[in-house]
Amino acid sequence: MRTDLNVLPASEVGVSYVRSWSGHRCDLLSCGVREVTDADGYAFENRGRSRQPLFLCKATLAGEGRFRDDAGRTHALPPGTAMLVELPSPTAYWLPHGGWWRFTYLIVHGDAVNAHCRDLLREHGHLLSIPPGGLVSDLMISLYKQVIRSPQPDELTLNIEVHRWALELRRSLERPTAVAPAAVAESLRVIEQRLDDPALGVDDLADAAGYSRFHFTRLFKQHTGASPYQALLRARMRRALRLLTTTDWPVKRISAAVGFKDVSWFCSVFKQQVGQTATGIRRQRAGLNVDEMVVG
Repeated sequence: MRTDLNVLPASEVGVSYVRSWSGHRCDLLSCGVREVTDADGYAFENRGRSRQPLFLCKATLAGEGRFRDDAGRTHALPPGTAMLVELPSPTAYWLPHGGWWRFTYLIVHGDAVNAHCRDLLREHGHLLSIPPGGLVSDLMISLYKQVIRSPQPDELTLNIEVHRWALELRRSLERPTAVAPAAVAESLRVIEQRLDDPALGVDDLADAAGYSRFHFTRLFKQHTGASPYQALLRARMRRALRLLTTTDWPVKRISAAVGFKDVSWFCSVFKQQVGQTATGIRRQRAGLNVDEMVVG
């Protein structure tokens, strides 16, 4: 199966390798792409999660999470936003009741990457802009792909890639377009709320954002890296993938649930986007589904 950036199956993995030099470390400890729907089972207090200083970066791809910073303030984490926290710390994050949250994350450690992360926290705070489909989120998912493809990932390669991720994150945050405007966030919410509506199109998203179609399309692509049509199609494929791997619904029912009137057209689009048929995905039921853990 082709693991496309926007329809990766939800899984996560920890990394273990021999640390063959003592300084200037940029170690990757854990990474993944997850999708959570159980609010009662997904809530983390970060005070006692590790006995050594680690850093967790979690970037929302779809849905929405919640984050409480070290001053006790609560923040939403819609698509395009990310949280960066040191572990342990008096922070927390969770899935709101009735919601769902798809994200990619890294847990990193080492004198070099820790210094980068502390600088980023001091300069930009906990909430960062990491648009889905942008370079920084691509690097996070690329690390995940490298680890799941190799049972013994190369230590030097992972350190190089983690260092590159930290530097690219810094560079992206120094650019003037730091946070996607509220109009883009609102259109992403409309996509998630109306995925089963076959009539939903770019004009509806532009209306929800309050812009003309032309200006909205340019603004949306600038902040997400994808056109509104691409984002809508990818969201439909993500939900279809989730339903195929977590339910026994017939493909025709799943097709309707993600906004396709014709099941044959859905099957054609699904294979084109995912690289495998819907029935083939259902047979595989891929995904590690490992609970998120930090071992200090």
